[in-house]
Amino acid sequence: MSAFTFQGRTFNYFDHPHNHTRINERAVELPLVKYFLDKYPDCVEIGAVSPYYFEGEHEIYDLTDSHVRSKSARAEDINVAGRNLLSISTIEHCQVPDTYCSDDDPTMAPAILDRWINTAKNYLISWPMGYAPFLDRSAVEKYDCKFISRRPQNSHNWEQVFGFDKLDENDKRYGSYHCASTVIVLENVF
Repeated sequence: MSAFTFQGRTFNYFDHPHNHTRINERAVELPLVKYFLDKYPDCVEIGAVSPYYFEGEHEIYDLTDSHVRSKSARAEDINVAGRNLLSISTIEHCQVPDTYCSDDDPTMAPAILDRWINTAKNYLISWPMGYAPFLDRSAVEKYDCKFISRRPQNSHNWEQVFGFDKLDENDKRYGSYHCASTVIVLENVF
């Protein structure tokens, strides 16, 4: 298969040598990123992902990434009120010590996510399910989460799964099948 469907739209898998995208969750995240950037080129990006794959001039913040376009800042310090927000595989690091945010606070990521969702104008936020289970549970309880999972399991093909109850335990565990088995997507643009 060379494509997947998300929210009724068909996207080609993203295949790029940086980070071997075709074999991990970037295969499905990056086509969504491209769609978002085409629609909202003035967005603010938290977590430097897109500049490794796409040209752009939007603001990018990342505490630990050294990309020339990235400004060093903590996720909780960035004001996204009324702005278009892009954040790919970043929010899950906000509760893990010594990564994107250095505080070991399991309430930090859900609180940041709540602020983003409630204040951003338009948003596309994704992260790998199972990397931060507390964040996953909080998001599933509060928001209309969308899920893109490997199908068949342990493959490099993905499809949208409609409902948390349709995911099995392997889908919910990070690393069951090389990197993410499922990507959680929160968005209000598709």
